[in-house]
Amino acid sequence: PKGSVEATSYGNFATPPMPTEAPKILVYDDPTRTQSDVNLSCRLGYDGIAEKPGVEVLSSLLGNRTFSTLRVQEGLAYSPGAYAGAYANGSARLIFYSLAVNRGVGRTLEFFNQMVEEVADGDLDMEEVTLHKLRMARESGVPSQSSQQMTDTLVEALRWNESLDMLTERGDHIAGVSPAQLTKLLEPCLGHAITTIR
Repeated sequence: PKGSVEATSYGNFATPPMPTEAPKILVYDDPTRTQSDVNLSCRLGYDGIAEKPGVEVLSSLLGNRTFSTLRVQEGLAYSPGAYAGAYANGSARLIFYSLAVNRGVGRTLEFFNQMVEEVADGDLDMEEVTLHKLRMARESGVPSQSSQQMTDTLVEALRWNESLDMLTERGDHIAGVSPAQLTKLLEPCLGHAITTIR
């Protein structure tokens, strides 16, 4: 029947409720390791596909800050980063990650929480936001050059049930991302993140 492929492939997912629990830190101790995987994750205050460009800009900005600080400036980690992504069920999530030297675990956690607090409090440099909007706009055209890449881009739009102007006017959507939107996305992370150390 009509629509059965979409229903079978992607389902009719409901957005899960926002978490209300206090933050948690889970430690999996292995005294033989000299490095620790440190992760912090939380749900974003995402209200649908119109905010997907904001999630992408947030991902770029926090990923850059994390690598620049923990790897380049402080030398405490080998592969630090951050990623924010939106999902087909209508939710979005932020993940900080790092393979930190053991002496840097505390600072790594402090930094992750500091980044959440700064953005959630609106402590954003407009020039930095603009830089990452330009970066995302530039990157958005690169994966759509060959026939196969363009097909993948169109299928992705169908998967998300996006209007095609989310593709054809993507630059305008990215340009419309504001610091206030990034703050709104990150506010629910305050007090509801889950941290793992292993």
